[in-house]
Amino acid sequence: MHIDESQIQSEGIFQGIVENLQDGIIIVQDQKLAYCNPSVSGLTGYSMDDLLNGEVGFLSPQSIELLVSRYQDRVEGRPVPQIYEIEILQKGGGAIPVELNLSKVSYHGRPAVLGIARDISKRKAFEEELLNSEQRFRALIENVPVAIWVTAKNGKTVYISPNVEQIYGYTVQEILAGGDTFWFDRLFPDDRDKVIQAFGELFSANVPFNIEYRIQRKDGAWIWLYDRAKIVMEKGPEAFAYGVFSDITEQKQMVQQFQQAEKMQAIGQLAGGVAHDFNNQLAGILGYADLLRDGAKDNPELSHYADNIIMAVKRAADLTSQLLAFSRKGKYLSITVDMHQTILEVVSILRHSIDKRITIEQELAASPSTTIGDPSQLQSAILNCAINARDAMPDGGVLGFFTKVVTLDEEFCKKIPYEIPSGEYLQISIEDSGIGMDEGTVRHIFEPFFTTKERGKGTGMGLASTYGTIRNHRGAIHVTTTPGKGTTFN
Repeated sequence: MHIDESQIQSEGIFQGIVENLQDGIIIVQDQKLAYCNPSVSGLTGYSMDDLLNGEVGFLSPQSIELLVSRYQDRVEGRPVPQIYEIEILQKGGGAIPVELNLSKVSYHGRPAVLGIARDISKRKAFEEELLNSEQRFRALIENVPVAIWVTAKNGKTVYISPNVEQIYGYTVQEILAGGDTFWFDRLFPDDRDKVIQAFGELFSANVPFNIEYRIQRKDGAWIWLYDRAKIVMEKGPEAFAYGVFSDITEQKQMVQQFQQAEKMQAIGQLAGGVAHDFNNQLAGILGYADLLRDGAKDNPELSHYADNIIMAVKRAADLTSQLLAFSRKGKYLSITVDMHQTILEVVSILRHSIDKRITIEQELAASPSTTIGDPSQLQSAILNCAINARDAMPDGGVLGFFTKVVTLDEEFCKKIPYEIPSGEYLQISIEDSGIGMDEGTVRHIFEPFFTTKERGKGTGMGLASTYGTIRNHRGAIHVTTTPGKGTTFN
C-alpha cells in the first residue's frame, strides 16, 4: 500500500495535537486499552507502559458497573447518554472525578471506542462549595427572625421565606396563592393608605420603602411590622421589590409602656402636690364647719347645713386620699398580709353586690400567699379591679381570681417599665370575660379621673389608686385585653 508524504505529515500533526491535549484520550478495542495519550498517565499516576500493557486497573468498581450497564443498554437498542461522570483511580490511592465522552470510531481499520476524559475535580469542588453556600444561605434565611419577600409591581408575592408563618400566621403557600391584594387587604385601616402610597412610590420613583405599619395575623391579632425594600430589575425591563420585614410589636409595646410609666410618674407628682394642698384647704373648711355646727346647736337649719358641709369635706378627703395613694405619698401600714384571705374577703363583698349572672371562679395556688403591706389598701386595690371587671360584664360572664408565685429574672425586669428587682413575686390575676378595651382606653386606664363610665357613675380614681398602691408595695401591674373577649389585670 502506498502512503504519500502528505498523509504521513497529517497523521504526525494529528498525533502531536492529541498527545498534547490536557484531556485524556483513550481508545478501547477488543475490551483492551489500545491507546492513551500522556494526559491519561497524568490523571492516573501510572506510566504509559503500565496502562497499555493492561497491568493496572484505573476505573473504580462503580464506574465499571456503570459502563457495562450502559454498554448493555446500547447493545439492546435503548438510548444512552454520550457523556458519563465516572471516577478514575490514582496510583497513590486516591480517586478523581472525570467526565467521559464516548463515541464509536475505527482504529486501524477495526471498530473501537474513543473516550475523552476531562478532569472535573475543580468543577465538582466548586459545585460542592456552591451547594454548601446555598444551604448555608437558605438556613440563614429560614432561621433569622425576619421574613424575606419578593413582590411584583402589581403586589403579587412571588417569593417569601418560610419563617413568615412564625410572624404572620399564614403559610408560604397561602400567601403565594392569595392574589395581588392579599397583603394590602390585611393592613390596619389607619395604615393602609400610607403603605399603598409608599409601595407605589417604590416602583414609580424608586423611593426607598422603609415603613412601620400594623397588619392582622391569621389568628386575628394585630402586630407591628418594620418593612423595608428596594427595586431589583429582572427578566429585562421587569422590576421586582426585594424586601425584609420583622415583627416589632414587642418593641412598640415596650416603648409605649415606658412612655406611659414616665407619664404616670409625672401625673403622680402633680397629683400628690395638688392633694396635699387640697387637704390643707379641706382642713380649714372642716374646722370652720365644726365651729359652725357647734354654734348652731339651737338652729336646726344651720346645723343641717353644717353637717352637709362636713359630709362634702369628708367625700373630698376620700378623693384626696385616693390621689395620694396614686401618687404613692399616702400613709400606709407595713405588716404581713395573707393575700388569699384578702381575696376571699373581696369575693364575699362581691357575692352580695354583683349581678347573679356573673360567675366567680377562684384558683388560689400561690405558696406562700403572704406579702408585706397595708391590708386595707391592698384590699381596695383588688376590689377596684374586680369592680372594673364587674362593670365590663353588663350581661353577665365569668370573673376569676388566680394567684401563683412567679420568678422574675433580670432580663425580664429590664424589659418592663417598672423599677423592680429580680426575684420571687406573688402574682394576682383578675380576669373577666367582658367587653374588653381598645388600645386607646388601655393607654389611659390608670390615669387619675379617666373613666369610660357615664357622668356621675365613676370618679376615675379607682384604678388610679390601685396603680399607686401596687407601686407603693414595690410591685407592678399590667393589663391585657381584647375587645369583645375580656380583660386580665396581673
